[in-house]
Amino acid sequence: MRRFAARLRHGTRLFPNSRVGHSCARWRAASRSLMWRRATGECSTGRVICRPERAMDLETIVDAGPLIGWFSARDQWHDWSVATLAPRRLPLHTTEIVVGEACWHLGGNTPAVHALLDHVRAGNVMLVHLWPEALAATQQLMLRYDRMDAADASLVTLAEMCPKATLITTDRRDFVNCRGLRNRPLRLILPE
Repeated sequence: MRRFAARLRHGTRLFPNSRVGHSCARWRAASRSLMWRRATGECSTGRVICRPERAMDLETIVDAGPLIGWFSARDQWHDWSVATLAPRRLPLHTTEIVVGEACWHLGGNTPAVHALLDHVRAGNVMLVHLWPEALAATQQLMLRYDRMDAADASLVTLAEMCPKATLITTDRRDFVNCRGLRNRPLRLILPE
């Protein structure tokens, strides 16, 4: 951190194609935290990757099952996932933990995982950053429903924040009888 601060004070360009570290007095006078945020603007924090969305703007929330089926031709839900997700208006919304679960099921460092992450980077799949603000609500749902894991509870929390959104999932067992903390039924799209 001291080297970073010293480079900023002396006007050394940290990143040749950026304005961060530019010798301009205006930039040297800026706070270190502002410089650090600008220098790390490409990092994968949910608030930086995702553009801010209003709750009513979210139309489609996607669980890990359809994402896995969309990117894996070998998955049992592949045909259904492609037929269901292809006509939907982009972007699709999900949470960070759901993307992590999908990547784990797709198999580590595989082309399917990179295809999913490319869709996230392109903005076709938007990560909604719920935690830590909505972590208590997510945890209450997990305590209410014994079979519900953190990823599913995060989607129910997101669906409660966006009452007009439709949740697409292959997990009938966890979502059909589920109601959020406001006791509203979820709008679901499930395979027959």
